[in-house]
Amino acid sequence: MINLQTAWEAIEKGDSVEAQSIVAQILRDDPNNAEAWMILSEAVSGDRKELFLRKALQLDPDLDVARQRLAQLESEEIAEAESNGQVLSVPVGVSLDAPTVPIEERLNEERSAPQLTPNSQGASTSKAGNKSQPKRSNTALLIILFLLIVLAIYFFVDSLPF
Repeated sequence: MINLQTAWEAIEKGDSVEAQSIVAQILRDDPNNAEAWMILSEAVSGDRKELFLRKALQLDPDLDVARQRLAQLESEEIAEAESNGQVLSVPVGVSLDAPTVPIEERLNEERSAPQLTPNSQGASTSKAGNKSQPKRSNTALLIILFLLIVLAIYFFVDSLPF
């Protein structure tokens, strides 16, 4: 019987090809098996190792072994880069003090927050109510236009001599 333990044993023997074959069979039956993805990361090298660990964590964020191996892999990459004399720096265009709130949440907050603008009499009014009206009227116009087109087609077809 093929199982994850057999794949681990193949890795321990140094037979990564056999381990990959075993895990591939398991993943064909259950592509959402986080442990299989983690084991597969042990049987490969290079960028695929990190990719498979990230897939395992995506499927099971609580898989501590995968999280530890990913952290170890990242620290090894940093140590290797530094030992090769590479200077690690922030890429151009990346802001280090970027907000921690995802952009979607920030945009939703900005859209929902009422913005006050002065009217001609000096009082402040909210823009939030004004922005939704054009959308409603545009939608109503589109519905009316659609209904007119449907009616025109109906009368055209009705007038044909059948």
